[in-house]
Amino acid sequence: MTSPKWFPQMRLELEDALAALADPGRQDRWREGDPESGCLDYAIHFLFDDTELSTDATSCIGWFLKDETEVLLLKPVIQALSAMIDRLGDQTDCVYLDDPEWPNVVALAQIALTYFES
Repeated sequence: MTSPKWFPQMRLELEDALAALADPGRQDRWREGDPESGCLDYAIHFLFDDTELSTDATSCIGWFLKDETEVLLLKPVIQALSAMIDRLGDQTDCVYLDDPEWPNVVALAQIALTYFES
């Protein structure tokens, strides 16, 4: 069974989302209100909402990842974001950066991104 044509683009968007979560400079610019860094907000909601990873990470992302290692690495990122969103509701903007768990999300995204970029 082959994957639909749009999955390679989804994979690139997933990598971009991880990169946004893992980039401290982008977070600083976002906190200061730089509109160019709004992709961090997009990254959170792309990972959590748009691909429905909170329901079943493996089945939703397995198509457009290279291997099961990436799936397993992404699960903790999704779980950490899910826990934050459960606490903070559907708020956006810098409220996520102030959450005590945010450094954990960044660390997990950095780990996952090294596998995506290899």
